[in-house]
Parts: sequence; structure tokens; C-alpha cells
Amino acid sequence: ASAAAYQDPPSLLYKRKWYDAPPQTDPSLEKKRKQAVKAFLQRQKKEQFEQQLQLQLVTLPDQISALQSDIHKRRQVIAELEAHLQLLKEHGMNSGPYYG
Repeated sequence: ASAAAYQDPPSLLYKRKWYDAPPQTDPSLEKKRKQAVKAFLQRQKKEQFEQQLQLQLVTLPDQISALQSDIHKRRQVIAELEAHLQLLKEHGMNSGPYYG
């Protein structure tokens, strides 16, 4: 049996792919078809993974910017709290139930 066994009359416009072929009765052709299906699925999976990476490349700069802004705000809060704590220490306000 030849590779053309599963094909309809030859078309100059479209070469039928093995992964599109129906199950074959010839074991060697069926093995070839299954390998083609497996390879096709692997290519699809790789393509999808690459698309996800491309999307991440687009969104990461915005995420980084947002995180940097968050870091800046948190540092400001820390500085304000430290200044407030220093004022409390200077005025002897650190005695009481919460300051041991």
C-alpha cells in the first residue's frame, strides 16, 4: 500500500496531511498516521506555548511598573511610620500597655 492509498484524487491546491487522514487498515500506514497526529499535536502545543510567552512579554512591563509603584508607596508608608515612631519615642509616649 502506498501513501496515496488514503487520498482522494490528487489535488494541486491542497496536499492532504497524514494527521487529517482517517484511520488506516494497513498497520504501517496507521502507524505513520498516528505519528503525524502526535507530531501535529506537539506543534500545536508548542505554538500555543509561544503565543502565551508573547502575551507575557506584552503584559510584563505593565506588571513591573505596577509593582514598582507599589514598592514606592510602601516605602513611603514605612518612612512615615518610622517618623511617627521616632516622635513618640522623643516625647516619652512609649510607655503604656502596648509598649512593654
